[in-house]
Amino acid sequence: MRENKAEGGVVVDVESGETVAHGLSMPHSPRLRDGRLWLCDSGRGEVAAIDLDTGRRDVVAALPGYTRGLALCGPYAFVGLSKIRESSQFGGLPIGARPDQLKCGVWVLDAASGQVAATLEFQSDIEEIFDVQLFPGIRFPAVLGLQKDTIDGVFVLPPGDLDA
Repeated sequence: MRENKAEGGVVVDVESGETVAHGLSMPHSPRLRDGRLWLCDSGRGEVAAIDLDTGRRDVVAALPGYTRGLALCGPYAFVGLSKIRESSQFGGLPIGARPDQLKCGVWVLDAASGQVAATLEFQSDIEEIFDVQLFPGIRFPAVLGLQKDTIDGVFVLPPGDLDA
């Protein structure tokens, strides 16, 4: 069991050995963009951006899941969300206070405003996302190896989300 996982997380600059950010809850997926360090403050269900000069932490968005996996592309941030397992690993985290409200999928944020631009929610069978990667130039990806009746029930796209 990790000690002080609710707010004992840090990000360390490997080259200098200096702490870049502290007070995080199980930080994940650090990414540099426009002079700021973006990351998932996973135990809080947040995406945050750290000003590298001041260390100031700004919450970009609070989301309904354990945030794990972050990809930045153009004006968007793609964030993986997971439900949490009942285990000592997730016990005592701020996100654990609302387990019935947690969702699993990929949320797309407008990176400038933090507003949700789109969601892809897995409503059955899949409960954890471990990372998010983008494949530039791929327009119609497919999930291989699953039977059609399984694929049909794994996720639901709201009407209109494909009209772009």
